[in-house]
Amino acid sequence: MSPPPPVRTPLITIDDYLDGELQTEVKHEYLAGEVVAMGLRAPGTA
Repeated sequence: MSPPPPVRTPLITIDDYLDGELQTEVKHEYLAGEVVAMGLRAPGTA
């Protein structure tokens, strides 16, 4: 018996992503329908 497929979150629209970005201080990237938090750079790094 094979394992069940991985659970994926539903994709969101670009409009929903943009609405969310206006409401938060933490910025994200929109990648193929998924929202990913942008990483922060450590002080003193390039």
